[in-house]
Amino acid sequence: MNIDEICKEIADRGLLIEAGWTLLKGKAVPEAASEHQIHLMRASFFLGAKYLFDMLLHILDEKEEEATAGDMAIMDKIHSELQTFVQDYLKKPAA
Repeated sequence: MNIDEICKEIADRGLLIEAGWTLLKGKAVPEAASEHQIHLMRASFFLGAKYLFDMLLHILDEKEEEATAGDMAIMDKIHSELQTFVQDYLKKPAA
């Protein structure tokens, strides 16, 4: 099964964000983190996903069935913003 098939299966099961959280938790949450810290980090992850999803629903062109050039420009800007964050994050030393 390739990554596209795995992502589709996870999405079809309604667990795309949970899967992302699980990956992040395995890579970025220290083993010594308390249950409270993990709870707050998971909540932050899901709230960030909810914010982005809600904003996309509000700003993408509702009148069009297909993505417009404006929609794609918004997606490109979001992609660029997230890529910049990841690059900056990876430059910082681990705490």
